[in-house]
Amino acid sequence: MARYGFFFFLAVVGLASAFEIGTINKYSYETTVVVTEKCGFDSESPVGHSLKANVHLTAIWESPQNDLKRLIKIEILNPKLSVSTKSGLKEHISELDKLSSSASYVLWEDGAPKKIWDDPIEHYTLRNLKRGIASFLQHRKKDQDTREIDVSGECDIIYKVQGNSIRRRKGNCIHSKFDKNLSQGNGIRSASAVHQSTTDCEWKDGKLPIASKCKSSEYVKLYSNAWHRPSMCVDERSGLVLEDTGKEANVFKNKDLESVIEELKKSQAGLEADIIESILVLNEEKIKKRQLKSTITRLEKDLATASLATVSSVKAFYKLLPIIRTSSAEEILQVLKNEKFGDIMPQILDLVAACATKNCLRAAFEYFDEEKEYSALLERFIISLSILPRPNADFIKQLREMHNSWTAESHTTMAEMEDDEFLEKEREDLVESSVLTTLGTILKTYAQNPAIVDAQVVEDTRVYLEEGLKKCDPESEFCTLNYLRSLRNAARPRSARVFLEYALKGGKDALEAVLGLKNIPIHLLPPENQVELLKVFHQIGAFQDRSTRAIAAEILLKQHPSRGVLKSILKALLDENGVEFSAFLASKIEHLMSTDPVLRKSIADILPDKDINYYLTLAQTGKSSLFRRPMCILSFSDDEKLVVLSNGMIVRGQMRGVLSADSSASAKISLWNRNSKSLVKNDASLLVRGIVTLDAGFVVTQGTIQFSGESGIDFKVDLDFYEAPFTTCMQMEHPDITVK
Repeated sequence: MARYGFFFFLAVVGLASAFEIGTINKYSYETTVVVTEKCGFDSESPVGHSLKANVHLTAIWESPQNDLKRLIKIEILNPKLSVSTKSGLKEHISELDKLSSSASYVLWEDGAPKKIWDDPIEHYTLRNLKRGIASFLQHRKKDQDTREIDVSGECDIIYKVQGNSIRRRKGNCIHSKFDKNLSQGNGIRSASAVHQSTTDCEWKDGKLPIASKCKSSEYVKLYSNAWHRPSMCVDERSGLVLEDTGKEANVFKNKDLESVIEELKKSQAGLEADIIESILVLNEEKIKKRQLKSTITRLEKDLATASLATVSSVKAFYKLLPIIRTSSAEEILQVLKNEKFGDIMPQILDLVAACATKNCLRAAFEYFDEEKEYSALLERFIISLSILPRPNADFIKQLREMHNSWTAESHTTMAEMEDDEFLEKEREDLVESSVLTTLGTILKTYAQNPAIVDAQVVEDTRVYLEEGLKKCDPESEFCTLNYLRSLRNAARPRSARVFLEYALKGGKDALEAVLGLKNIPIHLLPPENQVELLKVFHQIGAFQDRSTRAIAAEILLKQHPSRGVLKSILKALLDENGVEFSAFLASKIEHLMSTDPVLRKSIADILPDKDINYYLTLAQTGKSSLFRRPMCILSFSDDEKLVVLSNGMIVRGQMRGVLSADSSASAKISLWNRNSKSLVKNDASLLVRGIVTLDAGFVVTQGTIQFSGESGIDFKVDLDFYEAPFTTCMQMEHPDITVK
């Protein structure tokens, strides 16, 4: 656990004219940062550091044409670092004492920094610190909500001006140089980072107004969307106080800006122009080089099938993930070919899929290419790829290429095949199905991350799937289903017309088609689809499975249909030939009514009609046999957030999680004893670990949060049919959930 804090201050109304040309404004500056589980500086044992320095701000040039356009010289003198000890903050010798600082120059116009000139050789921490000072000087002359660029990136800003005080509140910052591919889209598996900053400045009147003191408070909170507690916070406080003034001899009058910069370069040859946004330097953690094979050997027991859904399995997986990501393709391939790891090969392939680096994928595909016999592990591996938390455009293109190469190799028709060829073809179809399913799922995950999404890649992949659907051989039983399932997973609104087309045809394809429509956000479905969906529900043109009919009705009800459509659905519940279906649909309608007041009112208005009997419509008898069987699979979370504090220091949050799930079922039937016993077991274990790193260049502080837990459900059914009446005993056991 770590703590940080910063105190920082600068800036006042009318800053462009707040500093008199040639006057050195001498400030004392202090910034403190702490990292803790709870936001605030009230922790009993804070972990963090503090930086003190003298800051000189001097206006050395004013535009002859615009007195609101000035060049401000910023200098950092005598910086000193203090670190946390048991007795409080103590001054500490560090790299900071050896750093040399040169002057930087900020171009100001209408209260905002437009550009900065500094020396790239200077340490990035001091350069960012001066950018932070310039950002504090940003101001507006009246209350205003706006979006501005400062040291933290492009941020939402709220200004409040009252008398001689200005308050500047900042949040929702996006740094343009952060690799957005490192972040997941929003969702239960991702992390959230909340960032808020408040700066209050006071200024005094004089010949020219001048900032007298400023203070700021700021926090960044990181937590998992799956479990908001525990969390990790970075708190910052900063302060700047005017202590004295002096005279600057080197000022420029009646010159244009270009000439001034050239003059400055004569004494500071390294000056280069840059933006006010912080310099982004991410110091990657140096992972100790460990042999992948030996580490897997050491953790083999925890990776065994018997250990699945336990905390030990997810901890082993978590330890191995950074190691395999830094391993070469050759090292990974050696592990995959190692026969000693045969019993845990499914878990190793889950690990390779979660890794998803070029080396991991290359090793995996090379391994499967060398396999002469069909392996169900290939299907498992491809499906494991579908749960990647942050796929990119290149990965989607790679999956399309993989599918292209797979389909290009199998053009033999069913009639041309021998028995062994038919079996091989069936197995190839299973793998192709897995590729298509994964492609659709990955496309949806990718499209939900607006920070990185390429709309053209999404559209091209949708068209690719729809074109593949059109080319399906009528003799192929699964081709159409596979493509419809892929489009269903992709959930692209523009595929709605394709789904409706296949829904009207009936059969297995129709069920996949309405499931595809259900997967699309209801507000994005075209209103004109109600006519076709009503035909599906009433089986006009083709016989429909009752599951298909039920889903079609559910979609219609969620669209708030017209009175005529709604009445037509309610009348169908009076069909005495389908009591079980009517019972299920009635329960579905009642559930939707409980969550949708508009639908509830519409149905209430119709029920009094003479041809609608309430008790025969919604008070159904019977039991529905409709159910869904979820798949349990090892799942992963991998998210990263970045926030630059107002003092220019970098906060990096990394959240990684592993979910290990194990589902199994068994059944025993004795015809002699005329009884049966069945057991369905579902067990799962979760580990989520978050690391917050505050990088000040000369000192790095980290805080860590972690939670883990196990849970399971056992469902037992004993049936005795030796004599009438039959007896059934059902038991469900759910142990307490323990979260640490």
